[in-house]
Amino acid sequence: MHFKTRFLLKHLIRPLKVESDFAELAAMLDRVLTNGMTVSNLRAGAKSVVPLNRTMIAVNDAAVIVGWSVMRRTENEPETRAFTSLVVHPEYRQKGIGTALIEDVLTHARPIGITELKSRVKDSEPAWLAWAESKGFKIERHQFRSSVTLSEFDESLFVNRIAELEAVGITFTTLAELGDTDENRKKYYETDIAAAPDIPGEDYFESWREYEAELFAHEEYRPEGAHLALDGDRMVGVAHVFLDSEHDRMENAFTGVLRDYRGRGIAQALKVRTIMYAKQSGVSKILTENDSVNAPILAVNKKLGYKRWPGVYGLKAMLG
Repeated sequence: MHFKTRFLLKHLIRPLKVESDFAELAAMLDRVLTNGMTVSNLRAGAKSVVPLNRTMIAVNDAAVIVGWSVMRRTENEPETRAFTSLVVHPEYRQKGIGTALIEDVLTHARPIGITELKSRVKDSEPAWLAWAESKGFKIERHQFRSSVTLSEFDESLFVNRIAELEAVGITFTTLAELGDTDENRKKYYETDIAAAPDIPGEDYFESWREYEAELFAHEEYRPEGAHLALDGDRMVGVAHVFLDSEHDRMENAFTGVLRDYRGRGIAQALKVRTIMYAKQSGVSKILTENDSVNAPILAVNKKLGYKRWPGVYGLKAMLG
């Protein structure tokens, strides 16, 4: 894929330079994004195998990174749809940089057949939402993060329920204990995608190739953080956490249980195990993100003491 640079007054929009831009860009994004940003996550994004993965930055005449945009689409999404996100450095706003970045996205999107763009904006920033709406985006979903302060978590309130499930044949383990093999990783993926269609707002899932690259090839991947529930040899639930040492926390990336095993407390047990793992790892918090209408998992989070953060609106724009 070939990119062309574009100039806007004293600003240059150019492709992200792998590695050499990472530290500065991560520091800028960490100031703005709800979940922050790390160099390891930027590196993982750059290595992604998704079919559309276009990342651009805006720099000023002093070569300072003042803006960022990404446009991506996974294998299983419609070819006419893509996700985009853009951020302008807090000290360089209202200078036309955001408009230049979205125009650059649109200039690339239309010729390759993109007719639908999805994005996200903080629900605590009405001016950002108004700007996005002025560009044709409309609210489609609402998601929010929540966290548990690990020093306040008392696992003794929940371990009896885990023991009760184990007594009727449900086994809880990790890929580290089961065996971090290609076969077990593939079963982990298959369990996750079997549970995923019931997540509100989700209508596609990563291919195995994408999942393998983004989860198992991530430099923060640890098989000890890949939790699972078994009924005999059948994998019936999974929950994964990533270490985010830069922010002194764990990220609960997903929790899923097969439909015919729900209502038994397996999701809660998996989440308890992820919290206990995070606590043992020495970080101060564990975070998760959920859709605002995902009532079952929100009820579990409430029982476990997750406290809500400001959220994000999921947006959609149809391109004319």
